[in-house]
Amino acid sequence: MTPFRKFLNSAVSLAVLVGVLYFQFIYSPHGEKLTFKKGELYYTKNVTRVEAQKLLDYLGKEGFFSDTDERSVQLDKVDGIHAFRMVVRAGLQNDPKTMKTLTAFGRELSRDVFGGAPVNVHACNDKLVTQRVMPFVSLGKPLEFAGGQLFYLHPVTAAEATRLGQYLVEHGFFDNTPKTVQLAKSRDVYQFRMVVIPGMENDEALTVTLAAFGETLSQGVFEGQAVAIQLCDTNMDIVRTLPATAPAAS
Repeated sequence: MTPFRKFLNSAVSLAVLVGVLYFQFIYSPHGEKLTFKKGELYYTKNVTRVEAQKLLDYLGKEGFFSDTDERSVQLDKVDGIHAFRMVVRAGLQNDPKTMKTLTAFGRELSRDVFGGAPVNVHACNDKLVTQRVMPFVSLGKPLEFAGGQLFYLHPVTAAEATRLGQYLVEHGFFDNTPKTVQLAKSRDVYQFRMVVIPGMENDEALTVTLAAFGETLSQGVFEGQAVAIQLCDTNMDIVRTLPATAPAAS
């Protein structure tokens, strides 16, 4: 299941999240129009038709546009940053869960459509007037390994992240199925962040296994330096941090 499909099937369903996603553009004030099934994508003069077509193709492939629901969105650029505008019901424009979902969606568009360029998601009223902006939040610099993604944040180096990625491939963690992890560092402790199913952060058997995994990473990748395993939700927000571990001194 693709990340955007997960977005569509998230706890906040798209139908509830978006509310009314169809409106009339008598004079097309929102730019040129492209269509896919019953979907409409308007794009302004600030973006190219190629960019708009790529976004349209992606939204069509991921099931955003369908034969049954009439939906309209807009692609723009504001101060050089892509802006994806969609209608969000007024009652949800300040809902934290909705905002996190849309922020994650902006990262997906950045990665899958715009080659890593930032994308801000605009929650709009039914006239596509922006009511709230979810600024782009980067997960770090990305690397690809056997179907998985590894993001790393300063002060982690590319060499350190590459070494970790190769280790995860060699030991079957990255196995050509979609997985996303993040590597950070605070002081002398590496932080390995991974997504877990909601509730599993409290599973003690899992946490024991992951603590041992942290020791393995410390020894096999980071030359004995401490590693903290951090369990995250699908937006890579930390929900639990396990104590930092390193191999016991011999």
